[in-house]
Amino acid sequence: FADVAFDIDVNLTDGLAHQVEVYGVDWDGFARSERIDVLDATSGAVLDSRTLTGFHGGQYAVWTLRGHVTLRVTRTGGNNAVISGVLFR
Repeated sequence: FADVAFDIDVNLTDGLAHQVEVYGVDWDGFARSERIDVLDATSGAVLDSRTLTGFHGGQYAVWTLRGHVTLRVTRTGGNNAVISGVLFR
């Protein structure tokens, strides 16, 4: 977690596409909301964005990714940005 934002570096080096799931839980019910941006790790270009809101019961954001990307989690509401897990398939 972080007050405002944090990055998760994802470097998939096998050349294959992988399902990447980010799981967030607003575990203490502080009405968090956040945006997750997928950035090209080299250029910083935003490739996709997803928003988590009302995720007291947990929510997944799922992408099919390959190569080197950065997942940037940014608080848009509540007291901080949180992610509970990152899963790779």
